[in-house]
Amino acid sequence: MHGMPTRFMQRLFSGGTLLDDATKLDFTEELELVLLPQAIPSHMQASELLTGARKGSFVEVESLLQQPLNPDIGDRFSRTPLMHASEHGHISILQLLLEAGADKELRDCDGKTGLMIACFRGQAEVARLLLEASADKDSVDNSGSTALFGASSVGHSEVVRLLLGSGADKDVANKTGTTALMRASENGQTEVACLLLKAGVLKDAADRTGATALMRASEGGHLGVTRLLLEAGADKDLADHDGDTPLMRASANNHIEVMHCLLEAGANKDQATSDGTTALMQTSCNGNLEVLRFLLEAAADSNLARNDGQTALILASRRDHFEVLRLLLEAGAGKDLADNIGATAVIHASGRGHIEALRVLLQAAADSNLARNDGKTALMMASRSGAVDVAHLLLKAGSDKDSADTNGITALMWAADHGRVEVLRLLLEAGASKDLADGIGATAMIHASGRGHIEVVRMLLEAAADSSLATNDGRTALMMAPSRHKIEVADLLLEVGDGGSADT
Repeated sequence: MHGMPTRFMQRLFSGGTLLDDATKLDFTEELELVLLPQAIPSHMQASELLTGARKGSFVEVESLLQQPLNPDIGDRFSRTPLMHASEHGHISILQLLLEAGADKELRDCDGKTGLMIACFRGQAEVARLLLEASADKDSVDNSGSTALFGASSVGHSEVVRLLLGSGADKDVANKTGTTALMRASENGQTEVACLLLKAGVLKDAADRTGATALMRASEGGHLGVTRLLLEAGADKDLADHDGDTPLMRASANNHIEVMHCLLEAGANKDQATSDGTTALMQTSCNGNLEVLRFLLEAAADSNLARNDGQTALILASRRDHFEVLRLLLEAGAGKDLADNIGATAVIHASGRGHIEALRVLLQAAADSNLARNDGKTALMMASRSGAVDVAHLLLKAGSDKDSADTNGITALMWAADHGRVEVLRLLLEAGASKDLADGIGATAMIHASGRGHIEVVRMLLEAAADSSLATNDGRTALMMAPSRHKIEVADLLLEVGDGGSADT
């Protein structure tokens, strides 16, 4: 009978009578073996077969297969009885289905075979039976994942051991380039990672973003897996396509124990991304004091700069992380270092109105009079944005109230031009020169008049600013007002008797 169709398709007759399994045979009888085709199950039969396989109803499944029915009917997700039995670990049902000739390589709508489903569910005995039945151990689903990938991702070490023992390809990557080791590392599956490494898996393989297993473990804070990978010789300083290293990923997610492990293994604490960002800079941006303290104690360089020239101190000042600033300054960070446009931490903090950050910097004796490449100082930036408290703090610290940028524009002019009444009042009270002119000869009065800032013009007039002064091409504040259709400004200037003409 070897090689004959399944027993469910065989019927034995004697003299035209169907013999059942309990019939005792007389060897003098002539027997006739009839092979029946497997019928396509009706809707009800299909439902009963699928339900029976899922619930492990041996008698019901055997009875249905005996009719005989095709065992490969699928549900609305294309899952066959064999897949359901595999998922739920019903060994006896699976044996029936295999005996009935069920196709073990059929796939559901996600492209998963019975073996993949069993491995993902941790059904080791089911996986063993399917492997013994020669199921394809390296088949991939719609995402490109194998049975080993599925088992590794959820930590089914017994299944992983079984698959590796059967010769499953341990380095297959799915469509995103993720391998079984990467997924196990990402999910903190230490035992599985150990099995894979012992089997000789590629420990430094990278996915499509350039991320390795060590990066994933570090990012997830999985100390056990991180230690295991480092002991196996994984490259601790490899960077992904953005330049992020395992240390950067760990620091970005506040995993100090993992960071300690990486640094003990010799990871480069000052390695930078493609834009020059180090772990210390990243932490200064995030404002995590614990991680920052750890990096500084590990002697991370606080004065390195990104490609745009911004240091950790500048980055912290831009985000008003004043506690970060304190730690960086205590560690010796350069308080007056400037970026590529010449802006210092003081200038960045002032321009954004970050009063607490500025206070910390000034207390550390940072220079408030340094200027950007275009000549703009911190006071000018605060005046332009209308940050009164910042301007007050800067003036109190001795900022030069009359310095001018490369266009000759002073803090008072910036305040006047942008209609910053309160800052203007503060500057006038501090004694800022009200009649200085910029490169084209425009005074604060002319700036305010040209913009139609009535309250500013009024305040300057009350401070005895000269409304008769003209630009280099002879235009007074009164001339500027009508030319910009600022009638109210013109009326205000006429009230005080401007000597100029209102003609344009």
